[in-house]
Amino acid sequence: MKKSMLIFKAECSCLLHRSKILLLVFLIVVLYESILSPMKILSAETELYLHAAEPFLLLCTRHANIILIPMIYMILLSEFPCCSTRYFQMIRTGKKQWFFGELLFVLISSFSIVLIILICSMLCMGEQIRQGIEWSMYMTRMRQLFPEKYSGNTQFFLDASTIAHGKSTGVLLYTFLMMWMYLAIIGMILIFGTIIAKKTAAMISACTLTVVGGTAIYFGGQLKWLFPPAHLEFGLHFNSIFSKVDFPLGGSPVYISAILIALMILCLNSLKRLRIGEEQ
Repeated sequence: MKKSMLIFKAECSCLLHRSKILLLVFLIVVLYESILSPMKILSAETELYLHAAEPFLLLCTRHANIILIPMIYMILLSEFPCCSTRYFQMIRTGKKQWFFGELLFVLISSFSIVLIILICSMLCMGEQIRQGIEWSMYMTRMRQLFPEKYSGNTQFFLDASTIAHGKSTGVLLYTFLMMWMYLAIIGMILIFGTIIAKKTAAMISACTLTVVGGTAIYFGGQLKWLFPPAHLEFGLHFNSIFSKVDFPLGGSPVYISAILIALMILCLNSLKRLRIGEEQ
């Protein structure tokens, strides 16, 4: 366990000392300018306040952001794992200890990215945020009270299916969990690519999975559920405000978890066949 923690600390140090970490600032700026700032202005003009979870939910359910956020995370991990050259750390720590250290880094770094987006979404909205357990009047009454403002800014509101079929806290937990798990899948793909010495191919595969999966939300029909990005959006599971279920909501965490477990097993099996140092 101690050796795994050393691997984890080494990866954290590598990430924090790379200039690419500034891409996280770039991501927050882009999200603020494209979504959070217009939402804040609209909320201030109408005096309809937001629930604390709603800005984050809107960020993570816009189809473009379902592609953008994982892509930024992928770029941040473009030099991950650090031991990809000659497997130096793997030789010193042992293969399993190395793997669990890298796995811990993937889980913590992906969780941190999602948490940073959540916290920044709340801070950026400032005084327009109000606490509560129900959806805000901004989301539920804007269309009725200010139809002109609503019709001209529909992209700054959650889908009707999300509002109709979920509670704010439940949808927040679901969205946070699913985004975290999908980013973890990307990290696991990169670990597997390193183990089999196909890191570039693994990066291309993760990128393709994200782009094709994000695009399939628009054009994939029922086939979109084969791709993890489709499972990130809560409201996509339902046929608008009607009770018809297009995909079981509980099935999505199970499906994503199964992919993560399969990747973990694949990595461990590949490690058994890997020969390094004196094993060669």
